[in-house]
Amino acid sequence: PAMFEGKPFDATPGTLEARTLLRSWVEGWGTADRPPPALTGPSGRGKTHLIVLAAATLIDRHQVDVMFVPAGELVESTRSDAGRMERAVTCGLLVLDDLSHAPTDWTAESLYQLVDIRYRHGRSILLSTNAAVKEWPDTFGDRTASRLVGMTDPVAVSGPDFRQVGERAQVPDDIFV
Repeated sequence: PAMFEGKPFDATPGTLEARTLLRSWVEGWGTADRPPPALTGPSGRGKTHLIVLAAATLIDRHQVDVMFVPAGELVESTRSDAGRMERAVTCGLLVLDDLSHAPTDWTAESLYQLVDIRYRHGRSILLSTNAAVKEWPDTFGDRTASRLVGMTDPVAVSGPDFRQVGERAQVPDDIFV
């Protein structure tokens, strides 16, 4: 996404484990058996920024064919564009940003089919989600959650909401009074 171009990542203690796992995973691309991290945690903690940086590094260093897409956008777009789902299935690395609850049975089944195919073919998915791992079965469905747990290394990202720092963080607590 353009909003991250040239933007440095403001590291926090809450992102340390995720940054360490991502760095190790990126450095071992193509040689290590370690699965990609799945970044979990509340909004505004830097999950998207971290996966964008990891994907960009893989493209630059290893010429990986990466498809980056907001998860909901991908599943909905495949209703009218079968080629997009084919690309998501066959690319070297699928990066699903903001994976969340599938609102319909059709989207839940489409997500399952995508994850299952990539799982069976040993193709990586790097993802971010607001859902904690224990919520994955209820959020994504049991079958999808099981495969995602088996093909990723979930790591929680914590810390302050970066969108609420600076001047916005100075707003008094009684703003709604």
